[in-house]
Amino acid sequence: MKLPNGHKADLGDKLERYSLNPDHPKGKHKALLFEKRLGITLKNKDILEQALREAAREGEAE
Repeated sequence: MKLPNGHKADLGDKLERYSLNPDHPKGKHKALLFEKRLGITLKNKDILEQALREAAREGEAE
């Protein structure tokens, strides 16, 4: 089953503000993990954005 309305997925500023922000009190741990494991930082966040949008459009929802 596909994610309903996956083509409308909107990340907003969550990556910049939280998930990839090494200065965020709670998000910094995620930012460090993304950088260490995947090499993804704010400078190349488009890689993660594209992967998340593709997963929302094409991936299977459980």
